Parts: sequence; structure tokens; C-alpha cells
Amino acid sequence: MIEALETPTVRIRVMRFSAGAHPGSYGPFHHSRFGFCELPDIVHTENLAGSVCYSDRPEDVVTCLEVRDRMSVQAEPVSRTKDILDELRKEL
Repeated sequence: MIEALETPTVRIRVMRFSAGAHPGSYGPFHHSRFGFCELPDIVHTENLAGSVCYSDRPEDVVTCLEVRDRMSVQAEPVSRTKDILDELRKEL
């Protein structure tokens, strides 16, 4: 992960346990936005059973974007990521 931080298109943010519960705890999701207005945004979600759902419904996309935004507020700043990962590596 530390090496990935050197890639200009990669941003990693750390959510510490001390931040408490967060809306992303329900499972992973991915948001895809395409460079053409004819193609809608798509969200890809997973759940505990491994089910995968792709949706381009605006309400689903907005829900995922709101979750991402709320998590951004709770997560450590990008500028702290390398230091946090270095600290965790030392603990291992």
C-alpha cells in the first residue's frame, strides 16, 4: 500500500477504529464514472454473502456517493496516510 501511494492516480485514506462506526461498514462498493454524458454513472456493491449488484439507478449512485462523502469526513487526511501505514508496519 505504501508503494501504491507513489502512483498519481491512487489515493488511500485510513479510517481508524477510534473514528467509530461509519456508513461504509455495510460492505464494499465501487463507483464508476465515464467520460461520456451518454453513459450513466454505475455503482457496484457487494454484501456479506458475496452477492454483487450493478446499478445505474440515480438513487443508488447518490446513496453510494453520500456514503463516500461521509467516510471522507471521518477518515484521516491523505497527508497522514504514509505515516499511519509506517506506524502500522512497525507494529507488525
